[in-house]
Formats: sequence, C-alpha cells, structure tokens
Amino acid sequence: MQRRVVTTLMLAILFGAAATPALSQTLETGAPLLLRLKASYSLTQMGFADSRVTAPGSIYVVHVNGLLARAISDHVTPTTTIEDGQPLVATKGISGIFGTSGDTRPVVQGERFYVVGIYLKEDAIIFRLVSLDTHVVVNNDQSAQSRFRMLLKFPLAGDAADKLTVADVHRLTDPIFSVKSAPAPVPEVKLGESQADVEKAFGQPDKIVDLGSKKILSYGSLKIILLDNKVSDAE
Repeated sequence: MQRRVVTTLMLAILFGAAATPALSQTLETGAPLLLRLKASYSLTQMGFADSRVTAPGSIYVVHVNGLLARAISDHVTPTTTIEDGQPLVATKGISGIFGTSGDTRPVVQGERFYVVGIYLKEDAIIFRLVSLDTHVVVNNDQSAQSRFRMLLKFPLAGDAADKLTVADVHRLTDPIFSVKSAPAPVPEVKLGESQADVEKAFGQPDKIVDLGSKKILSYGSLKIILLDNKVSDAE
C-alpha cells in the first residue's frame, strides 16, 4: 500500500510539473527578446532530424484548420503564413516546388505539437513545430509511423520587430496554437485517512462492504480498506 501511495503521489507531482504554464519560465525583461520567447514557449529539445524527444517542453494544441505539415523523413518543412489570425495557403518547403507530393498532410484542429524552434526576423517571427503524435507514412510500399513538422510564419509590419514584447507574440500565436489545458489532478489516498477523505478525493464509491470496524470501498477494480474509519490498505 505504501508503494502505491508513493507512486500515486509521484504521478501527481509529475503531471503537475508538466502542466505548469510556460509563461512562468519567462526570463527577466532585460534579456534579449528571443531568449525570453524561448523561455516563455518552453521549447522542446529534439534529437537528430527531430525524430526523438530528448527534453520535452510544453505541449501545444492547434486551434485552426489550414496548416500543413510534412513527415520529418522528407527533409522539407512546409511553411504556413498567418495573417490577421488566419492561415494562408501553405507552401511545400522553400519555394513550393514539391506541390502535393510526398508525405504532406493537413493539420486538423485539436492536434498536439511541440515548439522546437523560434526564429525572429526583421519582417516576421517564425515557429517550428513537431507533432507529439505520429502518423502513417508510406515509402517504397512500406508503411511506418512518423512525426510531422511545420513552420508557422507571423509577418511583422514596419518596425514592429523592434517594439515586440512576449505578450505581443502570444497575442499572435495563441489563436493558432496554445498550451494544452492542465489535466485533472490525480486522486490519491494516504494511510490513516478517513472515509470522508477518500470520498472527497475519489467521489462516492461504487460499492461499500460494511463489516463493522472494517469497511471496503470499491471504485471499479480499486478497493480501499478502512479499519476503524482509517485507510489501512488498497488493492
């Protein structure tokens, strides 16, 4: 039981850490804008060719349709330009000469991505995203799972880049992609807690077996055992 409680507590801590908004990591305002942006968006570190996550950052959810992503094995990353909060027709790589061939797919609302790069130009700010989930690609009649990546370009007018703040950039990107909502807290129970404590964490049990000084509260396959109204075990 003690091992179960410790494991549950660790899961709660890990989930809580993963759900912490990236904005809490923002650097001091005196730091260069690009450094503050990278901290604010909690970039994910990837291995060779973006194929493996080596240090996960925040998870972002896409809120619009019309973005274009391509399998990382293609070595060509499509760019979607965002103007007035709307995606324009995406190009397939630098010049668009690849047309619709290759493992290119439209991204749909609700898909999850990591932010792996931010590039600040005089006339635009560009984000490189890699999909959290994999999708099937076919090469030489062989199918395999692959992550997909894309570039999102947000044009900047005039001297806007010189006056840009972290908050300004979030106003541009949040309607397109933003941090995934925090998951529900992981319920936990500790030795010595009362039946009221258990029900506060887990809700009303599916079944209660009352044996006088001993009670068994059932939550699906989980059974929590109380002796003299104190949690003594779980199975």
